[in-house]
Amino acid sequence: MRIAVTGAAGRLGGRVVRLLADRGDVDVVAVTRRRVPAGTFPARVEVAVADYAEPPALRAALKGVDTLVLVSSDGPDAQVLAHHRNLVDAAAASRVGHVAALSSVDADTGEQRWDRVRNDCAQLTGPPPLALSEVLAAHR
Repeated sequence: MRIAVTGAAGRLGGRVVRLLADRGDVDVVAVTRRRVPAGTFPARVEVAVADYAEPPALRAALKGVDTLVLVSSDGPDAQVLAHHRNLVDAAAASRVGHVAALSSVDADTGEQRWDRVRNDCAQLTGPPPLALSEVLAAHR
């Protein structure tokens, strides 16, 4: 199984990358907006540079990926919604079978963001159908 994690240079995404890499039974792709220093991730992790705003780079990063762990970006709602749409479109174009959407950013106030991701996934019906899991952690 091949799993890509967006936001991999951040706290949440980086932790997910390391946890998956530690398992040893999956191939992990760390998707980051910019190049990261050597040694940032375990040696067996592939790094793909792709900004949320660059659909061609996202499609390339997701090539051959079975599951996408979508770690939400931060910023104005319109920008974040565009980022989510780009990721969902790239996942569908790359034939990703499952999206696991994670957020600790605005999870308790950003329901519109997740409604949009859910709706985008539901509208994409090409084979294989895109499944969505959501894990939202509220700030306290």
